[in-house]
Amino acid sequence: MRILLASDSFDPAVGGVQRVVRDLGDGLAAAGHEIRVLVPWSEGLAEKETLDGLLVERVRLGRPALRPRAIAGFARRVGAARQQVDELLASFRPQVVHLHFLQSALAYLLPGACATRGVPLVATAHGRDVVGDMVEQDALGRRAVRTVLGAAAVVTAPSEATLRSARDLASEPQRAHFEAVPNALPADMERELVRDDEPGHERAGVAAVGELHPKKGFDVLIRAVAAIPGLHLKIAGRGEQRDALAQLVVDLGVADRVELLGFVERRALVELLRSAAVQAVPSRREPFGLVILEGMACGTPVVASRTDGIPEVVGEAAVLVPPDDAGALETALRQLLEDEGERARLVAAGRERARLHTVERTVEAYLDVYRRAITTKERSA
Repeated sequence: MRILLASDSFDPAVGGVQRVVRDLGDGLAAAGHEIRVLVPWSEGLAEKETLDGLLVERVRLGRPALRPRAIAGFARRVGAARQQVDELLASFRPQVVHLHFLQSALAYLLPGACATRGVPLVATAHGRDVVGDMVEQDALGRRAVRTVLGAAAVVTAPSEATLRSARDLASEPQRAHFEAVPNALPADMERELVRDDEPGHERAGVAAVGELHPKKGFDVLIRAVAAIPGLHLKIAGRGEQRDALAQLVVDLGVADRVELLGFVERRALVELLRSAAVQAVPSRREPFGLVILEGMACGTPVVASRTDGIPEVVGEAAVLVPPDDAGALETALRQLLEDEGERARLVAAGRERARLHTVERTVEAYLDVYRRAITTKERSA
C-alpha cells in the first residue's frame, strides 16, 4: 500500500506527535508498505531528504493567525504550497493520506487536494488540536479542524476521551467513521520491557516528564512533594512555565529537593525513569499520556491524574488521583512509597499494560483503518 503520512511534527523535532508518526512510518515501511512523509518546513531544514529510510518532503506554509502580517504571509505562500502538495499526490499516487494533528498548516491544504485527486483522508486528533486553548481561542483553527473532520473518511484519536472531543467539533451530518486507536509504546522503549533492574539497584524519589506547561500540573506535584519531608523530585522537560516553577520551588523552600532538569536525551530519560521509585503524571489535561507507557516499560510504578485519556491507558496498573489536588497526590505518593508490595504489583501490571501497546499492534490497527477508508471512498465514488 502507498501511504502518505502528513504531520505537524517530524524529525528532527522532538515531541509526542513526532514520536508517534516516526514509529508508525517505520513500522509500516518494515511491513512492506511504501511510505512518504509530508510536514511543514522549518528554518534550517531541507525541503526534501531521506531520514533513516523515510522520504520526507517539507512544505513552506505555517498556520495562519488573525493578524494582518500572518494572514498576508499565509496568502503569499498558500498557492505554491498547494501546488507542491498536488504534485506530490500526482507523483506518489498514495492510496490513502493520513493527517496527524488537525491544526497543522497541512489542514488547510489536504482536504481539498485529496478531494481533487479522489484520495481517502484519514485524520488523527492528538488532543490539544481538538480541546483547550488552540480550539477555544483560535477561530481559524476551529474552522480548519471542522473542514478536516468533514472531509475525512475515518477520524481517529488515541483515546475515547479525545475522540469525543473531535466528534463534538464535527459539523452535522457526520460522514466520517470515528475510531479510537491507542498510541504505541515508542519503539526504542520496547527493549525496556524485558530489562530488569540490576542486583543491588536502588530506586528513590519521584520522576516526572513533560512540557513545562500549566496543563501538565507540575506545580501541583511540587506542592505535593514539598509536603513530604525528605522526598526528592526530578522533572525533565522544557516550556513556558519553567521560570514560574523555579520560583515556586524557591518559595516553598525545596530547592535542595526539587530539580528542573530541562530537556533530556532519550537514553538519559530511560535512566531517569529507572532511577525513580515512582513516576508522577499530575496532568490537568492529558489526551493519552505516552510517558505513562514509557514509565511502565521501565518498571516504574505510576501515580497519575484521573483525567481525559489517562484511565483508558492505565486500567488497573496505576494509582489515580483527582487532577489539580495536591493533597490527594501527596497522600497517594506517601502510601505508595511506604508500600513495597503495592509498588511491585504496579510494576508487573504496568509492564503487562505496556505490552498491549506495541508498534506492531498499532500498525495493524491503522492498516485496518486505511482499508476501511479506501472502501468507504470507493463506495461513495
